Amino acid sequence: DLTDQITDEKGTIWNGKVGLITVSEYLRTNTNTEQCGTHMLNNDNYSTCKNTDWMYNSVPSGGYMWTISPYAVYSDIVFFVLGISGYAGGVSNDSASFSSSGVVPVLYLSSNITLQGTGSIDNPFVITN
Repeated sequence: DLTDQITDEKGTIWNGKVGLITVSEYLRTNTNTEQCGTHMLNNDNYSTCKNTDWMYNSVPSGGYMWTISPYAVYSDIVFFVLGISGYAGGVSNDSASFSSSGVVPVLYLSSNITLQGTGSIDNPFVITN
């Protein structure tokens, strides 16, 4: 379940400002928690879950979005979100050395920031604190 996943992720420490998302953070970006709120539920309902998760749009089409979350059983295995049609939106895991597209960096922002701009090319976001 999601609580166990978060517990497994606590061994991963990242102090940078840019990194990879954890699998539990990806699951929490879904508005349909009843069908998609845990790893197992998400995979049982992946065709529905990809449509109710705003983060899914960041998954490379035909590829993967790697997470920083380790698979608890093996130290070289990490989770990723599938962008491959037929299983798109599902969460799986594989060796960290498996080469394929899918590095999607994320920013971790503090709650005291101010965001200005619209995010367009003519009016980009400006982050201040």
